[in-house]
Amino acid sequence: MKYIITALFISFSIMAFAQKSPANKMHKQQFTPEQQAVLQTKKMVLELGLTSKQEEKILQLHRKWANERQQFISERRANKRKDLTP
Repeated sequence: MKYIITALFISFSIMAFAQKSPANKMHKQQFTPEQQAVLQTKKMVLELGLTSKQEEKILQLHRKWANERQQFISERRANKRKDLTP
């Protein structure tokens, strides 16, 4: 009887950990470059207590970096597709 209970406990534990958690779904959300820039800027404002003038400068930098990152990702995907096609 102990073995059956142990086997059931182990199988239920494995099934519980195999389920995808809601935290994983958040990482799969795709944000636009503008949304990424605003989100990063807001985090910095909260952590560092920046002034509105500093916030605007940081937002401009984050927009620039987010657009560059998006362009890099698009180019990389295009090159990957080009390499995969025979």
